Amino acid sequence: MRPKHYIPIILMIGLFVLALFNAQSPSNAQLDRAQVTLVTVTPVVNVLATITPSPTFDFSLLTPVAGSLAPGCATVLPIPIGGEIIVRSGISIRSAPDPSAPLLRTLEEDFIFYAIEGPVCGGNYVWWRVQAGTFVGWVAERNINIDFFVNYQTTLNPCNTPLTLERFEVITVGYNVRLRDVPSIAGRVITVVQAGTRALVLTDEPTCADGYNWRKIQVEVLGVIYEGWIAEAQRENRVTYLAQATSVFNCLPPITPFAIGDKARLRYADNAPKNLRATPSQTGEVLFVLLDGVPVEIIGGPVCDGNYIWWQVRVMSSIPASGWLYEGPRPNGWLQRFDEPVPGYGR
Repeated sequence: MRPKHYIPIILMIGLFVLALFNAQSPSNAQLDRAQVTLVTVTPVVNVLATITPSPTFDFSLLTPVAGSLAPGCATVLPIPIGGEIIVRSGISIRSAPDPSAPLLRTLEEDFIFYAIEGPVCGGNYVWWRVQAGTFVGWVAERNINIDFFVNYQTTLNPCNTPLTLERFEVITVGYNVRLRDVPSIAGRVITVVQAGTRALVLTDEPTCADGYNWRKIQVEVLGVIYEGWIAEAQRENRVTYLAQATSVFNCLPPITPFAIGDKARLRYADNAPKNLRATPSQTGEVLFVLLDGVPVEIIGGPVCDGNYIWWQVRVMSSIPASGWLYEGPRPNGWLQRFDEPVPGYGR
């Protein structure tokens, strides 16, 4: 075939390819629509929230609860010391006269106590210190709603019939009993005298106080000599604390009835210096040897060891010396008052 014959064929192929290319390519209108639908993504900036702190609550602005149960202290029950108090069940016994004091016990039933101190105002309550056996605590009279006492005594029962005891008689303590500094259940406890301990009675007659008969005695507890007051018996059921003397009292009354604080002088004629001992006994440790004429002060006694009367003395000198001294044989003894003449010595 001649070359000029190929020209129509080439033109036809070219038109075909051009038509095919136009079919595959987007038109300008299509491009415009595509550009219109493009989405521009704008980055989102998160704004931090500012947290405002809550205001601090001022507890001082709280209004106190109205209607306190404290009744005030204007009215006080007429309860004598030693008087019986029946405290209502559910009432608290505390360690001090204050509603915030430590709780000792809450009563499970009505209970009988004896007033040993009071009345005392504390926390707008009236308080009494009460005792039952060995238990001691403080209880309030009432609040504004209820009385805490079921009943109470306004006068004391008279003391029971006292024991028949004489001064310088030796008795035996039948129970563990408190020895007090004054004849009263409100007295300070000096020591506790154990059951079976022997004691020397220092008074002829008892002292009636708080419904009890009190005896002044001298007693040795753990090697220490004490003087104080002890109740003869329980008031409510008359259990006797002190047993009557079981043997004849071997000591006669002292030759000279010294009082505590009296001054005396050691006088003897046998030329034998006298021993000042640690305890009122012939077997007591010898602390010092005293010569004739030594001045002393009476600081304790008299004590009967079963045979002899002893006085606790302090030597009146620059050397601190004290102990127990036997009073000496009758009729004059070895201890003489400063102002009394001694036979054979003068004043």
